Amino acid sequence: MRVPSNSRNRASHAGCAGHAGAVTSVPSSLSPFRVVVVNNPKSWLTSADVGLLKAFIQSGRRLVLVGDHCKYGCFVDQARLDQVFATLGLHMSYDGTEGVTSGAAVTVVPHPLTVGVSTVFFEYSGGLTGLTAPAQALVKAQADGDVLAARERPAFASGTTLGDVVVLTDMDTLTHTSDPGTSAFLLNLVQVTDLP
Repeated sequence: MRVPSNSRNRASHAGCAGHAGAVTSVPSSLSPFRVVVVNNPKSWLTSADVGLLKAFIQSGRRLVLVGDHCKYGCFVDQARLDQVFATLGLHMSYDGTEGVTSGAAVTVVPHPLTVGVSTVFFEYSGGLTGLTAPAQALVKAQADGDVLAARERPAFASGTTLGDVVVLTDMDTLTHTSDPGTSAFLLNLVQVTDLP
């Protein structure tokens, strides 16, 4: 993955997949990892990278894809996210104009990934639209029901040890660990106790 040069993305990528600083590609072996976070994938996430991530999910691991919003300028490549969703067989679409702004109330949907979570911080988020089974909403906006976080076990992994994909719609969610609900949610994501 090549990371755009703006500091917001660079800071969010620190430590991604065990690397310090900017990540320039998906490692050829993801076997040491149970979770990989891809923050705001744009054109730098190549088809070969997506293939490695697909194999990672098929091996029973978790991929977390993180987008952002298009509320006062667009900070996400919606088309690229939708291409990645399609390649992974996800039953949802990305819309940077949906979602919430800072301070919006959210509803946390009961699920193993939301155990112990009463709220999750979203500052300026996008939204996930067109969710159909087997995709599951995890967090929704209280005001209008926009889906802010979702999870799916892609169908391509049928018959194998299943991994999953979790999609978050705000990069800022990753950095608000001082919020107890957000911290618990992120901890649930990386502990991977709900996968074989």
